Amino acid sequence: MFKEEVTKTEKGFEIKVSTQEIRKYSFEEKKVYRRNIEELIPEEYRGKVTLVSQPKSRVSNYPGARLTHEAIWVYEMVSNKDSDSEATLEKNTPKEPKKTTTRRSRRTTRSNTSTKKTK
Repeated sequence: MFKEEVTKTEKGFEIKVSTQEIRKYSFEEKKVYRRNIEELIPEEYRGKVTLVSQPKSRVSNYPGARLTHEAIWVYEMVSNKDSDSEATLEKNTPKEPKKTTTRRSRRTTRSNTSTKKTK
């Protein structure tokens, strides 16, 4: 029902999934592609690629708002040096706590400062 094509490019992989038969009549079964795309990546490259782009809509044999007849996922090879440097940068950057106040505390501080009367 669905045609899966995996092509190796210079930078990584391109996975194309398309429907072979489009639903024309209401008595034909509606089908949606639900398989995990990462299973199509060859074993030796799993964990060494990252997802660059993916379709916003799902692949199916009938038209719809969030459905399409063809979709392409693009994966890019990750070198070990790049991933290590990015991981250390993320770990070493300190996170600053957010300074937030609730509406109630803002309201009470505003009312205290604006309504003080001097005699």
